[in-house]
Amino acid sequence: MTDETEDQAVPKAIQEPRRGNSLVVPFFLLLTCFWMVCPGRSSPSSDADRYLQRLAETQNFSLGRPKQAEPTADGKAVIFVRTLSPQERTAALYEFSTESLETTLLARPDVLLGGATEQLSPEEKARRERTRMTMGGITSFKLSRDPSEVVFSLNGKIFVLKRRDGKVTPLDTGEGPVIDPTPSPDGQYVAYARNNNLFVYNLGTHQARAITTDGTELKSYGTAEFVAQEEMDRRSGYWWLPDSRSIVYQINDNSPVEVWHVGDPASPENHPLAVRYPRPGKANVSVRLAISSIDQPQKVRPIEWDYDRYPYLVSVTPAENGPLTITVETREQHDLALMLVDPATGQTKTLVQEHDPAWVNIDQKMPYWLPGGKFLWTSEREGAWQLELHQADGQLEKDIVPPDVHFQRLGGVTASGVFFLASKDPTKHQIWRVGLDGRDLTLVSDGVHAVNFGDHQDSIYVDVLETPTALARSFVRRVDGTTIGELPSIAEEPASYPRLEFTLVHYIRDLYSNNVIMLLHGNWSDHTGAA
Repeated sequence: MTDETEDQAVPKAIQEPRRGNSLVVPFFLLLTCFWMVCPGRSSPSSDADRYLQRLAETQNFSLGRPKQAEPTADGKAVIFVRTLSPQERTAALYEFSTESLETTLLARPDVLLGGATEQLSPEEKARRERTRMTMGGITSFKLSRDPSEVVFSLNGKIFVLKRRDGKVTPLDTGEGPVIDPTPSPDGQYVAYARNNNLFVYNLGTHQARAITTDGTELKSYGTAEFVAQEEMDRRSGYWWLPDSRSIVYQINDNSPVEVWHVGDPASPENHPLAVRYPRPGKANVSVRLAISSIDQPQKVRPIEWDYDRYPYLVSVTPAENGPLTITVETREQHDLALMLVDPATGQTKTLVQEHDPAWVNIDQKMPYWLPGGKFLWTSEREGAWQLELHQADGQLEKDIVPPDVHFQRLGGVTASGVFFLASKDPTKHQIWRVGLDGRDLTLVSDGVHAVNFGDHQDSIYVDVLETPTALARSFVRRVDGTTIGELPSIAEEPASYPRLEFTLVHYIRDLYSNNVIMLLHGNWSDHTGAA
């Protein structure tokens, strides 16, 4: 991923977090090192064996912790998934009420499947591999502006849950497993990909309509290609427009990509699976975009841009507060462009361009359109990430967060300001707030955080906090900083934690330095030796 030749097929190093020199590492790795090497234990091998057994059975002590937590549009609840026990890898769907502080089990896979075993299609297996998802069951869900419904998939089928009465309804989508079901913004439709085509299901009439009909293995619609999923952190291949009547979708020409035959070591009796894999230096999927009305899907408007210069489709942003935009990138990743799309004609116009002689990093949170037509944008053109405010025509208006703050990731935008993650200390992801005028920069919370405001509200957020003495805990907080409650975890906790010291080590006559984590046993007191 560090080859900078023009034949490089896959974008480089864009795994989150991508901002600065972060030293935040998975805590279970530190625990593993601690248990394997710590002195003073009477039976180190048996202790290590027991720890490694618990580590495997609990999936790094993660099973039973809330995942994918997202507030509903009215801010009255947080929906999340969680496994049914600390050792079970099947996830169910839950709701946390911000009013009663009670947690309700909404749907469990074993009940919905009538005790049958979940069967994953090759496409779904590939999607889960792209997201490093190792749980089964209900692993994700989608919300719309309508807070009464939750859409999710299970066993290749779509389910719609009504939160008022808890009723779960499977949709009759026809033969073949579905991919990536997404409700329309108004909650009246659900779009999905099936058998290489894109469909829309009307929840009022209970009828499905094909948006495309000629999809094949070589020409597919509505799914993100391998490079987008694996390297760009983009999972979807279609996007609802805010009017809920039109949809933008991806057209994939897979024919140039070479075929690999991948065997399953766990099932050597099965024939190897033929997959199209874009090796570095080889041909990629050729990606195009089109817009269709869901009422007249045969009327297709292609979206035009310089495909030869910008073959990578980074993102599509159909914002409620702004126009339709796309972000595209050159294959060598030296140049990135944000483009305005005219939905009526499919023509594009460049708003912002980024260039870097090494490579341009990708930020999937950008652009973020604001009421009134302006938008937020992140850039590294000054050598470090900064958050900018741009006018509707793309012109830079002001820097909201300068490079010396060490911006990491946008959290959300509320009436009280912009929430974001940043830290000069590479061992932290602190929560900060700043006004849209760049004033009143305030540290909200120290530590290692991840935040999620969701897409349709700005009153609460989910704050996932990790510390040197605790694995991830998920809190629901108001934007004024007060805590509503904690999403309940049933995860097993490690028997003990190492003592960590973070230090800066200088070397080669103090010309270079690196941040180092020292794992110390509780009785360790000698600080005179080398780390």
